[in-house]
Amino acid sequence: MGSHLHAALIAVLSAALLLLLSLSLLLPGTPKHFLNYSEDNYKIAFASGNFTAALTRDMPRVVFGHAHPVLSPEFGVSSQKLYVFNDTNGDGVFSRSEAIYTSYLDSPYVTWSMSTVGFGNDSAGNEYAQVWMRTKASLYAGIDEVPDLPVTRDWAIVTFSYRISERATNHSNVLGTYVVSGKTEMTMSFTITLLKHVDADGIVLEVYVHGGGSTNMLLLREATGATASQLTTVSSSLDESILGTNFTHRFMQTDRPLQDIYMAKEGGIVQAFYHFSSAPMSGSGANAGVVRMNSSYYADGAGMVLHQAFFIANGTDALSQESTLGIDELGFNLSVKDWFQDHLPMLMAVCGTIAAAILLPALAIMYRRHRKSQSGDSHESSQKRKSV
Repeated sequence: MGSHLHAALIAVLSAALLLLLSLSLLLPGTPKHFLNYSEDNYKIAFASGNFTAALTRDMPRVVFGHAHPVLSPEFGVSSQKLYVFNDTNGDGVFSRSEAIYTSYLDSPYVTWSMSTVGFGNDSAGNEYAQVWMRTKASLYAGIDEVPDLPVTRDWAIVTFSYRISERATNHSNVLGTYVVSGKTEMTMSFTITLLKHVDADGIVLEVYVHGGGSTNMLLLREATGATASQLTTVSSSLDESILGTNFTHRFMQTDRPLQDIYMAKEGGIVQAFYHFSSAPMSGSGANAGVVRMNSSYYADGAGMVLHQAFFIANGTDALSQESTLGIDELGFNLSVKDWFQDHLPMLMAVCGTIAAAILLPALAIMYRRHRKSQSGDSHESSQKRKSV
């Protein structure tokens, strides 16, 4: 009787275990995504294969780089200001002296609302991760670094959205089609919706682009003719901001769908990039139209200040523009010799510190032993004199 009861108990427990296993297969588990992410009070950080990107909450800024090489440099693309301007000299190129108002986009002046990370699929098997941030921006008179109270409060709603896709995706505008790589490239969309209209020629988005470490060169693809182009080299170590608010370089835009800026080492090895659409848009749907844009730039000693000037018609309520940023993995396939050359000053400092940490205690021990030996010899000589 006992053996039958024992067998029945085992059968019931086995059936219960199988039932639990079956139910666990039916319940939704933790979703598996193509990238990892983390959130804190300062940023949202993505880790997508070899690409890492941190989106800060205090202003529209992406700090990104390659995940694996030792001491890999970081790159940055950020937007801290908008300007409202009149083209006073009629050349179609914005310089800071033409700004009527400034709208500051960093946390002392605005409060950003940031979404959580959302996942979706834009086609079968192509997942994407997306984040947006939004604020109401005001206008301040002039271009002072410490502005007074705003001239126009709640002038516009400004939105930046960021997306990384698992696989390459095709994008297009009126000038053609371009491809955004999966995992190692991020799209960034800028949208401004005007709540209050100001009589002016246009709006300028200021974008700050910089590399890190020895990646201190910027290569701009500029037009040299109707269809020809060349790469213009800009050294970020040159400070042109001291030349005054009238000074700027015209960005000779190409007829391509994207305008290209590359972040490179002094030998020309490209490691990262920022591209922006050549065809910003106003309105939406049937009322959408292309906004005329010119760009200008100058180096400030650490990076490059890019001004994208949008010439808006009276009654324009909104405009938007797409850009992309990412890394060029081929630029990180460096030899050991290249790595040592790039980091030689740091290696010398580290080796010197280690040598000092080892040698100084050793010298101190040797000095104490020497003093003790001298003291012992002196004591022995004194004893001998006394015995004599």
